[in-house]
Amino acid sequence: MRGDKRFIIAVIIISCIGLTGLLMLMFKGIEYFLATSMPPIEEEHITIEEEDEESYITSIGVVREINEEEIHFLDIGRKKIRAHKIKPTTKITDKEENVISVSDIEVGEIVDIIYQPEKESLIGIKPTAKAFKKTNRTNLQIDHSNRKIELEGQIYHYTGHTLIFNEQGELTNMHNVKDQDVLELVGLEDNLYTIRVLKQGAEGDE
Repeated sequence: MRGDKRFIIAVIIISCIGLTGLLMLMFKGIEYFLATSMPPIEEEHITIEEEDEESYITSIGVVREINEEEIHFLDIGRKKIRAHKIKPTTKITDKEENVISVSDIEVGEIVDIIYQPEKESLIGIKPTAKAFKKTNRTNLQIDHSNRKIELEGQIYHYTGHTLIFNEQGELTNMHNVKDQDVLELVGLEDNLYTIRVLKQGAEGDE
């Protein structure tokens, strides 16, 4: 009888061990099935959009009117008058990137206008480095018929868009400007966009 009991106990122990192993294999199989049948869960990627500097547009313009709220200018590239609102965030600087006030930008100055068209936001205004200013020049050869001025062997052209100021700083006509007047010429390449009479030549001089 003792032998039978030991045999039965051994069978029960072996059965329990076998059942435990079978259950472990079954769980492993289920785990493997789930891992291979379900698509992997992708990690969520958060994209932080940076400001696209390429969306900024820079236009070169001749200032025709400017105040704390708005700037009107001749867009040289597009050859038309445009306007932009000046906001508290608009950065106004000189050529060296030093912050200046709106009043430091004068009518007739050639400036870079930096903006984002989709936001209608004026980013910045600063005098363009591409422009030239020739001041205290006299003894010019002015060809009113062909709208040309010769200075030191160089021919410059002006147009109906060119701003002409008399000695009092008022807008005038180019026909009132004489060769002997002392002038300030502002332009790009061989084009003049602003002509200022700093001092009138002697009466009767031609």
